[in-house]
This record gives sequence, C-alpha cells and structure tokens, in this order.
Amino acid sequence: MSKETIKMNSIRIMRIGIKDLLFNAEQDSRIWRKTIAKNWDKEDDAECRKALYKAHKGLVKSKKIVRECQAKLGEMKREMKKLNRQHDMRENAVSNYILHQMKVEE
Repeated sequence: MSKETIKMNSIRIMRIGIKDLLFNAEQDSRIWRKTIAKNWDKEDDAECRKALYKAHKGLVKSKKIVRECQAKLGEMKREMKKLNRQHDMRENAVSNYILHQMKVEE
C-alpha cells in the first residue's frame, strides 16, 4: 500500500470515532432541550430553576462539541481529498513511466 492509502485508512478510522461522538453530542443536545422545554414555565420553583441551569450548561457544552466535531470532520474530508489527489498523481506518474519504458524497449 502507498503511504497515502495508509494515511487515508487512519483518517477513516478517526472519522468513524468522531461521527460517533457527534451523534452522541446531538442526542445530548436533544435531551437538554427537552428538559429546558419541560421546565421553562415553572421558573418559580427552585428545583426547576436548578434543572434549567444544569440543562443550559449541558446544552452549551454539547453545542460546543458538535461545532468542534463538524469542523474536524470537514478538515478530515479536505485532507482525504488532498491525499486522494496525491495518490492519483503518483499512480499516473508511475503508469506513464511504465508506458514510456515499454515504448523505449520497442
């Protein structure tokens, strides 16, 4: 395998892990939003205020994780495209060299 292929395989494995983290963060965001919606009208109760505060902090954290994961996934996608182009150029160069050698031998 070429070095580009090896790097792309490692990036693919990392992307799977980041996508899983992104899915979990989005699930957490939904749960925190439901908690906020349930306790929004009951701001007078101290328990509900604590739940709202906790849900807000959790929502902010999960939104931050989602943004970071999406940025990292975009960066990885660009890196994979770059490696793919490099691999294609290397393969074209090798095949052109082989064709040239075959013509020289004839």
